[in-house]
Amino acid sequence: MKTSTKIFAIIIPTTAAAILSAGFFNYRAVTDEQRTEAEVHMNEMSDFSAREISSSLKAIRDELTWIAQHPKVQTMRWDDMSDYLDEMATRSTERFTNLMMIEPNGDYYFAGQGRIEGRNLSDRKYFREIMHESARFAITSPDYSKLTGQMKYTLAVPIHNDGGPARGCLASNISLDILSGMVSEGNKAGERIRWVVDERGYVIGSADRELLLKYNLRDEAPNCDGMDNLVAAIDGRVRSSGYVSLFGGRRYFATCQPIGGTPGWALVSAVSEESLTSLAQGMMWRTIAALGIAIILIVIAVEYVLHEEISKDEAEERKEMMRANKGK
Repeated sequence: MKTSTKIFAIIIPTTAAAILSAGFFNYRAVTDEQRTEAEVHMNEMSDFSAREISSSLKAIRDELTWIAQHPKVQTMRWDDMSDYLDEMATRSTERFTNLMMIEPNGDYYFAGQGRIEGRNLSDRKYFREIMHESARFAITSPDYSKLTGQMKYTLAVPIHNDGGPARGCLASNISLDILSGMVSEGNKAGERIRWVVDERGYVIGSADRELLLKYNLRDEAPNCDGMDNLVAAIDGRVRSSGYVSLFGGRRYFATCQPIGGTPGWALVSAVSEESLTSLAQGMMWRTIAALGIAIILIVIAVEYVLHEEISKDEAEERKEMMRANKGK
């Protein structure tokens, strides 16, 4: 075989190997770049969603405050306000499951029912915050309603005239379905997660209603890598992000964003690690396919060239043999 043929046979496979190596390192670089960009985008979207949820909760709070500012309610006389509160409770059932007017001693009235005998709410934390700590509003940690068993939290605002001391308290239970509705849109089972989590670590808003008041991030932290960082962020009411293992060890990139106007609730958003690099993975397979075709064509070309060169060499050898035979 001629020297040029040997060189040709070495250069082409070497070039193919170089192309493969460049494609591999390019894939790694694109994957890392996409991962970084996706993480930044995830943080930005989570921050926006947390502020959006905070605004929605404020709108509910403002509506309750608006009801409490009605002149009939400010009289603190049940006979004057009962019809109005009954009408508001009926019109606002999507947000308020009930309306309660609580007197300074803790006795209270239910819209549509009247005075509740034999029960007093003066020991409730939200009542003390409104009546004794002059809070503009109070929100409880979610729990189960003792009357209906419904998963809810309680929102309370003061009743007062001209901004003076609270003369009473207007409160309502709010279903956790409202919180879940705020985070359900855009969820994709197994790939994306959006939870509202309270200060205790319980999931209180989720597309998966089975998790509500049952799945607790604190309880899961010993078994899930990275979960303790999310719990620490909730405790510190700060933003945080990182990788965490959930549901049997599957890795997710998770963010924690505080929700303003709450007792320490946070929005926890997560996306599976595979989803972060899905674009790069698609590009990788397309690159592999293109390189595979290129290598096949190169191999065919090398085979063809070598075959031609070998045929020429064999022809030259036959001519030499014929000339040698004639000389004899």
